[in-house]
Amino acid sequence: MLLVAQVVTTFVLVSTSTPAGAYTTHAPILITGNADFSPANGVTGGSGTPSDPYVIEGWDIDASSASGIVIKDTTSFFVLRGNQVHSGGASFDGIRFLNVTNGAADNNTGWGNEYGFRIELSDSLGLSANNVTGNLGGIYLEQCSNVTIVSNHVSSHVWQSILISDSAAVTVDSNQISTGQVGIQIARSTNVIVRANNLTSDGVLIDDALSEVATLTISSDNLVNGKPLLFYKNCDGVIVDSIPVGELIVANCTGFRASNLEISGTDVGIQVAFGSQITLSANHLAANDYGILADSSIDLTITQNRITSNNYGLFLRDLTGTLFTGNDVSENWRGLEFDVSNSATLAENSFVRNTDTAIFLGPDVRDFRLIGNNVSSNGYGIYTVGFSENMSLLGNSVSSNLGWGLVLDVVNATVAGNHFVSNGGTAVNIGYGSNVTITGNLLANNSRGIELYGPPNPGPVGVLIYHNNFEMNGVQATDDQGPENAWNDGYPSGGNYWSDYAGVDNCSGPNQTVCPPPDGIGDAPYSIDPDSRDRYPLMQRFVPTPPIVTVVSPTGSELWTGGTSHDIRWTTIDMDTPGYLLVNMSFSSDGGMTWAPVAGPVLAPQGAGRYAWIVPAMDAGVAIVRVCVSDGISSVCELSSSFAIDSTPPSAVSASPSAGATDVPLGTPVVVTFSEAMNRSSVERAIAITPTASISSYSWDSNGAVLTIRFSNPLAENTDYTLSIGCGAQDDSSPGNVLRGCPVGTYRLEFRTQIVTPPPIARAAATPDPRVGMAMTLDGRGSTGAISSWTWTITDVTGAVVAALAGPVVTHTFTGPGTYHVTLHVTDAFGRTDEYSFDVIVVAGGGGIDAWLLAIVTASVLAAILFAAWEPGRVAILTATAGLVYGGKPKDEKDSEIRGAILYYIRVHPGDTYTDIKRNLGLNDGAVTYHLARLERDELIHSEIRGARKRYYPAGMRIPLENGGELHEVQQRILRYVAQAPGVPIAVLAEHLGVSDQLALYHLRKLAQAQRVELTRTRLQLRAYPRVSNSAETDH
Repeated sequence: MLLVAQVVTTFVLVSTSTPAGAYTTHAPILITGNADFSPANGVTGGSGTPSDPYVIEGWDIDASSASGIVIKDTTSFFVLRGNQVHSGGASFDGIRFLNVTNGAADNNTGWGNEYGFRIELSDSLGLSANNVTGNLGGIYLEQCSNVTIVSNHVSSHVWQSILISDSAAVTVDSNQISTGQVGIQIARSTNVIVRANNLTSDGVLIDDALSEVATLTISSDNLVNGKPLLFYKNCDGVIVDSIPVGELIVANCTGFRASNLEISGTDVGIQVAFGSQITLSANHLAANDYGILADSSIDLTITQNRITSNNYGLFLRDLTGTLFTGNDVSENWRGLEFDVSNSATLAENSFVRNTDTAIFLGPDVRDFRLIGNNVSSNGYGIYTVGFSENMSLLGNSVSSNLGWGLVLDVVNATVAGNHFVSNGGTAVNIGYGSNVTITGNLLANNSRGIELYGPPNPGPVGVLIYHNNFEMNGVQATDDQGPENAWNDGYPSGGNYWSDYAGVDNCSGPNQTVCPPPDGIGDAPYSIDPDSRDRYPLMQRFVPTPPIVTVVSPTGSELWTGGTSHDIRWTTIDMDTPGYLLVNMSFSSDGGMTWAPVAGPVLAPQGAGRYAWIVPAMDAGVAIVRVCVSDGISSVCELSSSFAIDSTPPSAVSASPSAGATDVPLGTPVVVTFSEAMNRSSVERAIAITPTASISSYSWDSNGAVLTIRFSNPLAENTDYTLSIGCGAQDDSSPGNVLRGCPVGTYRLEFRTQIVTPPPIARAAATPDPRVGMAMTLDGRGSTGAISSWTWTITDVTGAVVAALAGPVVTHTFTGPGTYHVTLHVTDAFGRTDEYSFDVIVVAGGGGIDAWLLAIVTASVLAAILFAAWEPGRVAILTATAGLVYGGKPKDEKDSEIRGAILYYIRVHPGDTYTDIKRNLGLNDGAVTYHLARLERDELIHSEIRGARKRYYPAGMRIPLENGGELHEVQQRILRYVAQAPGVPIAVLAEHLGVSDQLALYHLRKLAQAQRVELTRTRLQLRAYPRVSNSAETDH
């Protein structure tokens, strides 16, 4: 089969045209079987193989006496090329293939025939580049397969340009098609492909079953009147709005919406098949064969469309649950035809100036309701045909139609509240049916008011006619049936008002024998014919009682969430009109100043009603719902009490503790303030805290916007907590707006609790008399706090690390004499640190140690104590200790110890004056003078006159420069750094300057004395702050 298709395609590609003047006249050709391919039958070449097909070419054939070319029952390969076949009229086809395989027709012309091409029961054919014009029908395929119709010109046909029926695997591609009854009609066929065709005043019509539609392909490169042909199948939720469309076909789709389309001049403006929940709104469909063609669908809504100047405005069949409202159907041949359908509402439409009939219903339509339509100036108004039932016509205006206003052949019908005025025929004509109620209608100036007729029809029975106003009709009423029907509702309800009734009202009672009083009912019956009469004619025109509506919901004071569904509920009652009422709902967001439609018209039975309303996504403080009901005669409205709409998502605007807060007390509750009142339980359910903390209570302020969260136990210290409020939290509208940012994110509050454990304080003790080669014990167990680590660092005078040790108690053996700096660094469980530093002087091992070096060791320990707490209140500790050290020693050893103490003091406090040394070491003038002179002579220290004072420095130390403020270079750097980092701890400052803590402290003390900085102890840590003013230091 694939090979055959390829060969056929080859015929198309290599074909050449026969010039118009080259035709040769030939009689009609008939080939029956492969053996008939002969020159006598018009074969001009070929051998019937794929590579050399039989050729029939160049003939001019008059088909007025028989079909031009007929080929049947063949399998040989052949091609018809460049022939002209014409004049077959209504009886004969141009070219006909029957039970043919492996044929092609290329560049032929056919006109004036019944069909240009009629092809039946055939397979593997190709039609290309043919000109098929002016026949009754163009190309007709029936029960064919594997056919290609490509690049043909098909135009000006009374019937279909191309009809594909009961066929399979047909491709219609790149044809020019125009002005046929239907451009391309596809009926009961599978795997049909329609692409790249250009249709003018024609379109595509589908008449397939659902299974066949599933195999259909119609591409968007087909053009109808220069606009795309859009074909949607198996779709869900598609919206087509305000785009250029030549024709729209929707098959097997759900939730499809087409709006604001302009479609004209095609076969079918919009075709819908096998759909559900389809909405067609605000489209303009004009000058088509069918404005809208819909079948085999459920819940179709057609609203606010203009459907004008078509052959059929709408043709609807096999539908269930149709809503047809607010449409303008005018100046068509037939406005609306509705066949074989269930449950439809036609409300508030306008059917005007349709030539044949405005509304044609049946056969077999059930549960139809026509409410509030304008049906005027048509050929016929409303026409129903047999086998239909359950119909309500309420409040329609049927006027000025040329023929009958209403033809009603229905079982179970209500005709109430309609106006039948000035119709050229009978206002209401019933020739068949039963159980029909006609009440509350105006019938005026018609040729006949109501006609109930019988033979040759069976005639209606069980018709009840009452409370109608018959005014000035040519014939008020006729009834061929007699007592089978009733023209009144009994006493005291009464019958109808007759403008030509000549009776009087003097009496009352069922027999009108109680005289007086009068009762508004004529004393004598109104005679319709000898066996039909209105026993209780009304003396005055019947005026119906308006319906009553009560809005049940909203009741007022509601706060509804925008964008959510809420029920509008009402109750209705109409004393005069049975059955259904027309309900319209609207909404005001400004207390009734302006109104917007909500829904309607909705046909609802009397009694309790509801409508699920999607509340607008807006904020409104004074919202009102209005419910209006109509019985077709009068309309009443009722307003709800005011309610509110909230569409703004709530947010957490503040919190305590604030986001990112630190040092939060452990017993502090969390307070969250929201932008509006919240649904309390939803917020509480949405709260989570990590790490887990037991919540003891939630409490809210009176407005429901401030939430306080208290915990069962104090929170853990120095812990990062995160309190989150999930998307389940909602405001207090119904059902509630979720928090702003949801569902992408949730509200998070992060904070850290304070540390209540005291900070660590480093303390250290060392074994006295350190010597080379002897283990020295360093003991940090005197440190306080929740210490988790002890780190010891020992450096020499150059700053090089001699040892790094860990643990509360460690030992170290020095390998050489000298001064070493020991620092204990402690860290607690919360990462806080403290340091304790001191120097040790290590002497060589053995008994020959110089006594004064031993004094240096002793003094270093004492100086370390002084250095750790240098404030004036602690100087006495060193003085008392030094006195104990000196007491009871030989003079030379005692002198050595004093000199060692002075030397170490100067190393710790370089630049101190004579007075400073004397006061802080508690020495007399003679001792200080003597030992300073010895130390300077031994070149262990040197002095410098600075201003009015002499200052002492360790040997080798650079003396501060004269710079106007007598600031040492280190002091200048200190001032700069403290200005940049107020409150810097001493250890941090020393590390930044690259000097020891002692040297940094020394210079800070000088700067403090000069009122250049301020030293403050916070939490056992000394910190430096800049001062604004300073004053000169005076030596006392």
